[in-house]
Amino acid sequence: EPMSKRQRKKLLKQKQWEEQKDLRRQKRKEKRQKRKLERQSKLNSSNEGDDRKRMRKEVVPSTLRLIVDCSFDDLMVLK
Repeated sequence: EPMSKRQRKKLLKQKQWEEQKDLRRQKRKEKRQKRKLERQSKLNSSNEGDDRKRMRKEVVPSTLRLIVDCSFDDLMVLK
C-alpha cells in the first residue's frame, strides 16, 4: 500500500522527534543547571540587598488610625 507524501513527511518528522528526544532532554537539564548556578551566584553576591529587605520587613507600631464611614444605610438595598 503506497504512502502519500504527507504521510511520509509525518513519519519522518515523528522519527526525527523521537531521535532528538534525548538531546532535548539534555539541553533542558543543562539550562536548568545554568539557571540554578546563576541564582546561587546572584544570592551570594547580593547579600547586602537581603539585609535591606529584612530591615524593611520589620514592623513598626503606628499611631495612625483608619476610620471607614458606613452611614449609607438608607441608600442600600436589602440584598
